[in-house]
Amino acid sequence: MTRVLIRKFIGEAILLWAACALALVAFNVLRVWLVSQMEMERFKAIIEQFRDYERFSPIPFDQLFSYVGRIGMTFDEPIVILCVVVWVIARGSDVVSGELGRGTLEMLLAQPVTRTQVMRAHGIVAVTGLAGLTLCVWLGIWIGIMCFTVKQTPPTPTFYIPLIGLHLPILTGPIEPIDTPMRELVSAQVFGVGVLNLFAFGFALLGISTWISSIDRYRWRAVGVTIGFYVVNVILMIASQATERLDWLKYFTYFTAYMPQEIIQHQMNLETGSPWQILISDATGARQPGPFAATLFLLLIGVAGYSLAFRRFNRRDLPAPV
Repeated sequence: MTRVLIRKFIGEAILLWAACALALVAFNVLRVWLVSQMEMERFKAIIEQFRDYERFSPIPFDQLFSYVGRIGMTFDEPIVILCVVVWVIARGSDVVSGELGRGTLEMLLAQPVTRTQVMRAHGIVAVTGLAGLTLCVWLGIWIGIMCFTVKQTPPTPTFYIPLIGLHLPILTGPIEPIDTPMRELVSAQVFGVGVLNLFAFGFALLGISTWISSIDRYRWRAVGVTIGFYVVNVILMIASQATERLDWLKYFTYFTAYMPQEIIQHQMNLETGSPWQILISDATGARQPGPFAATLFLLLIGVAGYSLAFRRFNRRDLPAPV
């Protein structure tokens, strides 16, 4: 019976998923193409003009002066976040309050299925769809890296004088930039840890949305409460980045654990700590949460949300359909 439920929920969600997946793949291909169009030196000159606002950047500006850092900023693009948030709120809010609002939950539970089976089938579709969307982000990046080239200025040829150990430049006229395949400069595999962090970010909001849906009978209200929770977290994150006096606010928003660019940098520089470490040592030797602790924290929020939703849904008296 669970398979029948899964097929039903897939049919209800497939159009939304396909639209989000197409948008994510197309946008990320376009994003990588834009990165390939701007020469690194020009990009560096532009970014240096905004050095005073480095605090608002998820990673230090110096890390942006690489193709990995610039492509990694994709994970903070509003379109990427929007597609993931739309999917998890739409599917999470539909679990109980959506069925109640349509008047279909009583008919559904009149069949030989338990409430646990209904919620489990919803969860399988929602989580699998979320995993597919995050993989679409990686797929778009991979396609872009495989297809595009970047212009690089080759180093000036020099003449080495062995007795004095001096390299003299050979002036042969202007040096023409050459096209270099981006796949020779960036490996798409390094973005896998960022995709996992993005999945955990979406799973946390999915668990919260499902829990709120299990409490309320109106889907519009469940959606509104979930979006309100999300907006409050965004405001807290922005306020904590605005000034050091409000830095403590970052401990009250789960956005602090969404750090794909930082985790990707750990993947690139393993001497700073593996992206799979739960604890790492700072410069003074003190232990602090590592990159994987952030992903685990987000996953635990999602598991807690689903646990509360299961508990509430199984004990709740369902109102009669209106």
